[in-house]
Amino acid sequence: MQAITDFKKNIKSEKIYIVTVILIAIFAGFTILNQNPYQWLFIALMPIAYFLLKFNGVAVFTILISVFFVDWFIQLQLIPDQLGWLPEIIIFILIIKALILKRATGFVRTPIDIPIVIFLVVALLSIIANSVNPIRAILALRLDIKFILMFYLLVNLNMSEEFYRKIIKIFIILLLIQIPTALIKYQFYGQGEQAIGTYAAWGGGYSIILPMVAISLFGSMFIHNKPRIVYILVICGFIIFSIIGGKKGLIYLGPLLLGYIILHISLMKESRGKIFRSLAIGLLILIMFFPIVMFVPWLTPALEDFSYLKDFVLIYDVKYSSSGAPIGRIPSTITTFETLTKSPELFLLGYGPGSMMKSFFKEFDTKELATRPIDIIYGVTELVLIPIEYGYLGFLIYYLVPLFLLFKINLIFYQNIDDIYWKTISFSFSSIIVSYFLIGVIYMAILRSDLAAFILWFFAASIYSVGRQRKIF
Repeated sequence: MQAITDFKKNIKSEKIYIVTVILIAIFAGFTILNQNPYQWLFIALMPIAYFLLKFNGVAVFTILISVFFVDWFIQLQLIPDQLGWLPEIIIFILIIKALILKRATGFVRTPIDIPIVIFLVVALLSIIANSVNPIRAILALRLDIKFILMFYLLVNLNMSEEFYRKIIKIFIILLLIQIPTALIKYQFYGQGEQAIGTYAAWGGGYSIILPMVAISLFGSMFIHNKPRIVYILVICGFIIFSIIGGKKGLIYLGPLLLGYIILHISLMKESRGKIFRSLAIGLLILIMFFPIVMFVPWLTPALEDFSYLKDFVLIYDVKYSSSGAPIGRIPSTITTFETLTKSPELFLLGYGPGSMMKSFFKEFDTKELATRPIDIIYGVTELVLIPIEYGYLGFLIYYLVPLFLLFKINLIFYQNIDDIYWKTISFSFSSIIVSYFLIGVIYMAILRSDLAAFILWFFAASIYSVGRQRKIF
């Protein structure tokens, strides 16, 4: 009987492969006749789609690889711009799979369901109120929700605990690769926003984000496991990574994160011993911040005077252009607030999705067409971007409430899990959430960066999924 069952399974698999080969042959014929290279891309995606549907792990691994490498390859013009849509394509394929698998049982409910639904309603109202082009709205909205959808998919596809451990391990390896990559790029480009990791050819934001994530991860490993010098060395490596990128944000964001870590440890029941480890790592990292000030040339010119740093930060963050447009983060935030408070509708709903963002499709690229509702040259944080597009109601529902709920879920998980591995990951995730809050409000719009959004929502899915499997939630 078992042999008959296996035979039927083999026949079914063979039929799938035969149909796949026939479809590829048909599209290959049309491609040759029409000489359309984009059809070749479509042909390549067909067998890939089959494997993505069959193996969930391959799908998530592909997304992880794409967020670490695709933007870099696009900026180097090695691959078409549209391959930047790879995460969306994979997530769409998995949504189809989840809808089929969950027809009978229904989808898993999570604590973030209500704010996400409310956000979608706010987005729809903003689109209607501002008569936003539907295609532009969809192109922009996808940036805000694609990794939230990934979170729901991971939770509903019942990924195993072992799967999450493997992906976290691969993530840590890819994270560590950023240090030698930056060092190699430094030899070619020198210090600045081109001398960064594999995730882009230029752009300095991750020179702050990744060191904050690394401090969270390896600081937690140092605190919860046997303290090893290698953890300190990795953190120091990411401080060097930040210096190479030439960004000043880690100078004030890093100590704020360390303050949170020490506070969190001091409030834990089992804090004795761990508080001394956290103080030790905090002291070492704070000592390492001095090279940032000394070796970022536009902070202390000619390495002369630390007093220049205070003046630079104050002037830089309150600067306006000659035309009166805000350049620094503080005037950008003030200008946004003053503009949106001109009417209750703008205050609550903003100017609609896509008002401030670029697109690969120029006809829908409002930034390129110079139709941005508020003339802001630099200093776009989440406190600027989200209110302009979705109003302050959107900022509350999309940014503050989900971060708070994720922090609360993670705290419950941390208090009820005994496994030292997951305790370490949970503590680091709480620090990542705090980092994202600080970066988003003070430094830059973080959640529309694919790698940053992947990190947040993948770790959220891992904590919630393992918590459900361990009967914590």
